[in-house]
Amino acid sequence: PGQLLSSELDMDEIFGGSRDEPVPWWLDGGRKVRNVSGYDVPEYAVFADRVRRKTGLSFVDAFVAKDGEFERRFAVTVDLRLVPATKVKPDTASMFHGTELSDRLTMPFAFVNRRDATTWKLIKNQDVAKPVDAIPLRAIVPLSDKARLKAGKRFYQTRADRARWLQADDLSVVTPPPTWPEAAEKGQKWIDVSLVQQTLVLYEGKKPIYATLVSTGQDRLGDPKTQKATPRGEFRIRSKHVAAAMDSEENSTVLGGMREGASMHKLSQNDQATIDRLEKAEQTGEKLDEMDQRRLANIKKGRLPEYGITQRRGSQNYELRDVPWIQYFASGYAIHGAYWHDVFGIPRSHGCINLSPIDARLVFLWTDPPVPDGWHGVNTTEETGEGTAVIVRE
Repeated sequence: PGQLLSSELDMDEIFGGSRDEPVPWWLDGGRKVRNVSGYDVPEYAVFADRVRRKTGLSFVDAFVAKDGEFERRFAVTVDLRLVPATKVKPDTASMFHGTELSDRLTMPFAFVNRRDATTWKLIKNQDVAKPVDAIPLRAIVPLSDKARLKAGKRFYQTRADRARWLQADDLSVVTPPPTWPEAAEKGQKWIDVSLVQQTLVLYEGKKPIYATLVSTGQDRLGDPKTQKATPRGEFRIRSKHVAAAMDSEENSTVLGGMREGASMHKLSQNDQATIDRLEKAEQTGEKLDEMDQRRLANIKKGRLPEYGITQRRGSQNYELRDVPWIQYFASGYAIHGAYWHDVFGIPRSHGCINLSPIDARLVFLWTDPPVPDGWHGVNTTEETGEGTAVIVRE
């Protein structure tokens, strides 16, 4: 009597601690003690695959599994695999999207691309500019055709209030291209991408119908052969895919071609011996243990991460699965949605043209060739017709 029964212990006490005990000192600032063992799959469990750190996953459902007082939440991936919710960091994609163009919104105009942007008043007959009012990130501001240099900075005049000016560094300005491409002259649909302004505009002939912000290669006007830059020139959509996995270098699991300068990883003698052994075992029907079964499955997918074997440049770092609305316009370069960042208007990618998921879907459905209902992708062929033109310029 009077003793505390084990069934009355809380979860901390059951594990040997005290009620509401703080985080141990040796965990303060991050774990400093190694795991005591590897992971052995219990007989009742089905172990599908390992997910590398920083891998991006998409989920379609979640639920809590209970066993007595123990609870564990699982998330369900697009391919119906389960991932413990404690092993992932939830996030949601950007809700940003561009704007339709009409008689009410005509060029030139600008998207504000910095959080701390302000309007300015330019002091007449002095090399001075004074800040006036804050202006929200991604506000759309119609501009006049006037620009000024003050205090070493370039400013654009706003159309609604001619006394207010905006600093060029705070803006992504949308203007017509310096010259019209062949697709415009023929009245065709085409896409105009400006690397300097980080904008994308959809055109029908010479009529702009939609404009938005993008994130192109980090090195902006650099050389795509040696830097993280988007190639410039005139292209056509080559293939379209509703979704696919991409590695950290934006190489994809779907047909898109290897970028110039990209190369396969060379296999060591030991790596090649492992592949030969497992492939021979499969041919002869030899029974493999669970680890070798996973290795063989990875080999068939073109990767063996534990040995550094990969067929996609950069895939030893991490993957971004279920990248949405992919449209290849050059070998290894695509216009696609990006759910992992929200800095559209700022160069960010390894060379692809990143759009917000909302914009990526809109552009995907607008371009040619269309993807038939129920299909996951399509390539441009004589049957499907020529892909929509893509012009990438400074």
